Amino acid sequence: MGCGKFDLNKGDCTSRKPAWGLDGKKNLEAWGFSDGINNEGKMDGANSGRETPQGPYLQFLENRGLRQTHLDDFSGRIKTSSFATALPDDAYCDNWIGQNGLDLIDAVPTNKPWFLQVNYNGPHNPWDITESMKSLYKDAQFPNPNANNDIDSEVHQDVRRNYSAMVENIDRWTGLFLDKLTECGELENTIIVFSSDHGEMLGDQNLWGKTQPYHPSVSVPLVIAGPNIKHAQANNPTTILDLPATFLDYANAPIPDTMDSRSLRPFLEGQTNTHREVVLSSLRNWRMVYDGRFKYVEGFLDTPQFYDLETDPLENHNLVTDPNAAEQRDRLKTHLQTQ
Repeated sequence: MGCGKFDLNKGDCTSRKPAWGLDGKKNLEAWGFSDGINNEGKMDGANSGRETPQGPYLQFLENRGLRQTHLDDFSGRIKTSSFATALPDDAYCDNWIGQNGLDLIDAVPTNKPWFLQVNYNGPHNPWDITESMKSLYKDAQFPNPNANNDIDSEVHQDVRRNYSAMVENIDRWTGLFLDKLTECGELENTIIVFSSDHGEMLGDQNLWGKTQPYHPSVSVPLVIAGPNIKHAQANNPTTILDLPATFLDYANAPIPDTMDSRSLRPFLEGQTNTHREVVLSSLRNWRMVYDGRFKYVEGFLDTPQFYDLETDPLENHNLVTDPNAAEQRDRLKTHLQTQ
């Protein structure tokens, strides 16, 4: 089962075709789901639903008489807008997605194993949060953006407050799912994975959004809990591409030889202390390799980048020409050359 922004038909979404179905069930059977609601992303929903709903979330808002309220809210925002949405809490998209997930668990046949993915739209720009969420970090002071020479401190503070409120709201929903599993008597028999598909620069390095090789963009949370999971904390490099093999392993299903995905189960259960030596990533023109401490990047700026995130976690000091870093730099560079 699944609910939220699946993003498995991105091409359809960007061409503004009715990619999701008004009930969110279009393509689910072909993708292998037995039930679920696939909804629009933030801008996909606003762009496709201007004239009439094309997906389940805009249809939900239409039924509540709130679609135009939502469209007006999005049309009035710029990159750093942080004002609250006029939507009530129960109509806010991440809250609607979370409730859909709880409803799917309620509909699971008894005494059958199940899998559920819940893909929230947040935390993600635009920085729309409800009035009640706005109060969560009203007076909080966060670090200003790193290596940003064009800082309007209060603007950045407001954005970071909204972003943190989005994260805390999702944390709240995680608690509600744990409550549901406890109520069903299945908490001790369920593997729970909390992760994300990308980070957010939030003004660091004068950048916003994703698609950058800096850690605020490419590093995401990965928290896994459940029966027989022993490692409480680890810095071993891994990738969310390893989750499919992990899920198949826990389902006692075969892992295709053609998959690059590697199951985390042996590491999680303490059968091994290693997983991957390095992880690789590439996007647009840049390629990156990371070993849990050192990071090497080519094709991003005018010169290759090499960082020691243990001594320089904010990636402010490029060591690519430092003779003391040559051995580690060349070791990582070799990984890129052999891929």
